[in-house]
Amino acid sequence: MSDLINTVKPEWSEQAEAQELCRTLMGGTRAMRLKKDKYLPKKGSEDDEEYKRRLDTAYLDNFFQKTIIFYLGQVFKKELSYQESKNLNKPDEPKKPKREFDEAFFERFKEDVDLTGSNLTVFGKRLFQAGLIDGTVFVLTDYVRVETFKDPGTGQLMFKDPADSTWKAKNKAEDERLGLRPYFILIQADQVLDAWIGFENGQMALKHFRYKEVVDEPLDEDGINREPTTHIVAWWPHKWEKWRDGKTGLVMLDNGPNKLGKIPVSWFIPGEAKSGLTARPPLDDLAELNRSYWAASADHEGRLMPYVRSPVYFGKCIDPPQGKDSVPISPAAAIFSHNPGASLESVGVDSGSALNSQADLKEKREAMRDYGLQTVQSGVTATMSENVATNASSSLKGWCADFKDCLENAHKFAAMYQGQTDGPPVFVNMEFKNTLDLNLLAHLSQAVTARIVNPDYYVALLLSMMPYSDEWDVKTVLNENFGKDEGYIPPEFNAADSRPVAPDGAE
Repeated sequence: MSDLINTVKPEWSEQAEAQELCRTLMGGTRAMRLKKDKYLPKKGSEDDEEYKRRLDTAYLDNFFQKTIIFYLGQVFKKELSYQESKNLNKPDEPKKPKREFDEAFFERFKEDVDLTGSNLTVFGKRLFQAGLIDGTVFVLTDYVRVETFKDPGTGQLMFKDPADSTWKAKNKAEDERLGLRPYFILIQADQVLDAWIGFENGQMALKHFRYKEVVDEPLDEDGINREPTTHIVAWWPHKWEKWRDGKTGLVMLDNGPNKLGKIPVSWFIPGEAKSGLTARPPLDDLAELNRSYWAASADHEGRLMPYVRSPVYFGKCIDPPQGKDSVPISPAAAIFSHNPGASLESVGVDSGSALNSQADLKEKREAMRDYGLQTVQSGVTATMSENVATNASSSLKGWCADFKDCLENAHKFAAMYQGQTDGPPVFVNMEFKNTLDLNLLAHLSQAVTARIVNPDYYVALLLSMMPYSDEWDVKTVLNENFGKDEGYIPPEFNAADSRPVAPDGAE
């Protein structure tokens, strides 16, 4: 048993490989350079020095990261909160049965859900981002360790006070005094060693969950000298164990019963499910597009454009100036020859190759923009843009619904630790920017020209449909199309009543 506790199941090794590109892209240009020929292949004609020069000058235009940031901005433009029993995310659905939970406890709990000072929104944002990057992520709901038992006579839950080793009745006052409470632990996919789903009473249930965490263990009393050590935590429905995997081998550090009777792990899986709880990263295709663009732009800037900017010259019958070993070629240099057969010409890259390379890069950029819903460039068809926008919007809402379920399950486990049956419903924002409707905008544009529709209304609606992008220049739209000065602030479009809302102080 102990010699298997640190074994990584094959599906989780495959999961780590599948998410590697997405993780690397989030690390930016430096991370991509460190991967060298894994993502930027070496050309057969390149020597090591030439390849290193191309690698060191390659720059990542990170559409993958921009898309992640955009999605986070959409979901978390409103903070996570607890809501009433009615379903605020789906107002057309019938009212759900009221949940019974300790409202006062969870109002305190949401201000520090992981015992490190992270409130619910901060923790949730990390959880959502990890899911978008890796495809699957987990929340373990643990409890500050204390020895307990239920008095068979009274049914009162008792705990052993670590201060004086006496048994006392467990209640809210004692919990607050000693800081005894549940808390969340975010577990990323590359930490997971095994997750086994089996059947229990005819239903699917998590039967085993095992993950690793790296902690700094002090080597001296002051903790100045430390070494990273791997801890392995294993859960079953009836027990849990913590092991140390160090230089001397596996050593059990702690263990105890799992009094919940269930493994308190929730999961958020926005990716395409594979085996068990593994999944393909949901933005994997965008990551591959970005990788392809990384290699193409490195070829363009590192191999092609240097010859366009500084072409090779071929000359004959030209003598270098006295005292020089070569003929100087620059805009300020004059070249003379008395030999009638002398000639000098550049042997550069033909303009067609450079234009084709630029067109290829532009096509890749537009594909990434369209995929990530960052901007819509000219040349992208209206049908394509509408379909991509609609699918992305529905996917994002689906991810939010799964995210909401994950958090609510984690809160339910927290409530179970407190002797309650249910946790609070969690509000997750699902009011995103409107789907880009090019047909509607075309009609409105004509109406603006005919002075039927106010230009401010058109601008407000347009901006509500366009996701934020660092390449989307709002001032240009206002100044060039509507003659607005730089101080003009466009009204916000309120989708609820379909009217633009004037900014503060404006009529």
